[in-house]
Amino acid sequence: MKKILLTGCLIVASLALANAQGTIKFNNSSAAFLVSTNGNAGVGGNGTTTGGTDKGPADYYYALLYDATTPTSADPLTGGWAATGLIATNSTSPIFAAGSLTGPGGANGTAVSQVAPGASAFFEIVGWSASLNGMTLAQMLAANEQGINSPLWAGLGYFGVSGETATALTLGGVGTPATPATSLFGGASGIQGGFDLNGVNPTPEPTSIALAGLGGLALLGLRRKK
Repeated sequence: MKKILLTGCLIVASLALANAQGTIKFNNSSAAFLVSTNGNAGVGGNGTTTGGTDKGPADYYYALLYDATTPTSADPLTGGWAATGLIATNSTSPIFAAGSLTGPGGANGTAVSQVAPGASAFFEIVGWSASLNGMTLAQMLAANEQGINSPLWAGLGYFGVSGETATALTLGGVGTPATPATSLFGGASGIQGGFDLNGVNPTPEPTSIALAGLGGLALLGLRRKK
């Protein structure tokens, strides 16, 4: 009977370890890490209005990406990055509301399901304005590869990618009581500064413009025949 109980306890413990998730603080807690729009500090505050957004709370969103190995570059599409599924937004809390981002758990941190407690991974952030919410992350990344005037953008807005963490971050959540969540920004290993969201403005491809022009000429021809 004791053997059965011991075996059961070991199975439960193994499952708990297998399901354990490391923790991270997905927020920028000081003015040194604020997000900007077109180089103007303070998304949600005094950034430019090129993107056509009203820049209020929850008007900007941020996806956390990770790489459990060593990324080949900071490019979200080609560097080996994957989405954690965690999303932050700008808000009125913390006090650095203009340019701030706050993810699940706020200053207490949140679990990263893909990384175990005490394990390490690189992280970076992709940010965009609410005006682009009709696009998937994959669609935005594809448009970003073509530049700010790509016809793939769904409309006017802001989009940008942070720098990656200086080194792999070792996540919290180890032991009982659990070690604190690891800060995403700052320190020797975190993201070392704020980042910029650039205004995007989809421009039709020259062939599309040419076809539209030909269509207009055809309509004029029909009217003249009538």
